[in-house]
Amino acid sequence: MLFRSTKAVKANAGMSTTKRKRGRPPVAKTDGRDDIKKAALSEFAKCGFNGASIGQIAKTAGVAKPLIHYHFASKDELWKLTVKEAYDLFQAEALKLTAQLGQQPPEEILGSFGRTVVRFAANHVDLVQIAIDETRQGGERADWLVETYLVPMYRAVLAVLEHVQDSEGSQRRFGSHMIPSMFGAIIFPFIDAGAVFEAFKTEVFSEDYIAEQAEYVEILIQASMRVGNSE
Repeated sequence: MLFRSTKAVKANAGMSTTKRKRGRPPVAKTDGRDDIKKAALSEFAKCGFNGASIGQIAKTAGVAKPLIHYHFASKDELWKLTVKEAYDLFQAEALKLTAQLGQQPPEEILGSFGRTVVRFAANHVDLVQIAIDETRQGGERADWLVETYLVPMYRAVLAVLEHVQDSEGSQRRFGSHMIPSMFGAIIFPFIDAGAVFEAFKTEVFSEDYIAEQAEYVEILIQASMRVGNSE
């Protein structure tokens, strides 16, 4: 066990014992931080903030509970750091995508955009679930998510789509209806993967399904743009 003290006296080996603060793991054992954050993201997604316990997170991570207290001052800190890292990863990918899209012909942008956001949703379903749960409940964590990540994300997506619209001469402007609807189409199959499988015997995390979902998102956006052009 990680924190089991030894009573063996290693005098013959010339080794001395050094007292350390109770509950503080040895230096060699403090490398479980990434495992803890990965497990925390999973548990917060599955059980919500209030339902996720430090004990269960430790069990999922395969570490001793005191190691979590050693790395993180509180469950609130663990939640915020874990979610922040996941969203920062998304923002880095979004910036990379934006740079790439700027170099592509307009007719290719929607396909690239759809493939990227659908794959992100499939690969980060825990983060998506946390955002849904928190914003539905409201509160300080929801406010932080909305202000720091969700609103900038909506605006960034809107900028990409409006760039395509301008290049094609569309008069329609996406906003409060289209963008949330598009995100719903992107994320729902992955959030409800179990029910989708039971209903259709389809594995939503397969490469084939992800590719088809990306095509569907592209078709959805294109259809909305055609409606705008016909008005």
